Amino acid sequence: MAPLTLACRLVLAGVFAYSGSAKLVARAAFRQSLVAFRLPRWLTTVVPVVELAIAVVLIVGLRRAWPAATAAVLVVVFTLAIVRSLLAGVRAPCLCFGARPSDEVSAWTIVRNGWLLALAIVGTGSASSAGGVVTALATLGTATITVAVIGKLP
Repeated sequence: MAPLTLACRLVLAGVFAYSGSAKLVARAAFRQSLVAFRLPRWLTTVVPVVELAIAVVLIVGLRRAWPAATAAVLVVVFTLAIVRSLLAGVRAPCLCFGARPSDEVSAWTIVRNGWLLALAIVGTGSASSAGGVVTALATLGTATITVAVIGKLP
């Protein structure tokens, strides 16, 4: 495995482990955040457990691409929920990494997720080919364009 692929997987594992743990510690605040974003309350338990499971498989399944691909899918789902909320005018606190209610969801949240998505793509090992690098760069470009568009919205 290429050192860059390994580094991306380990960083992602750390991010998902921290995020899942923080949500479990601040369950009540996370539940309120889900309600503010008009998402189902049952996600209060499901999301942190899935994040922790992905953190584990990113480390345990180092020789396989699917854990990083699964992380990429989860980041895309999170990003779509954020874009939906921003387009609906919802400006609620992002408790993506625990109880820090001062961090409101914004276009910059999408940029952060773009970087996480790029890490996941590189973490699949596909970045060792030219197509993987192009995909990672396209992801970042898409995140940047999305931020520019959302920044122009009322």
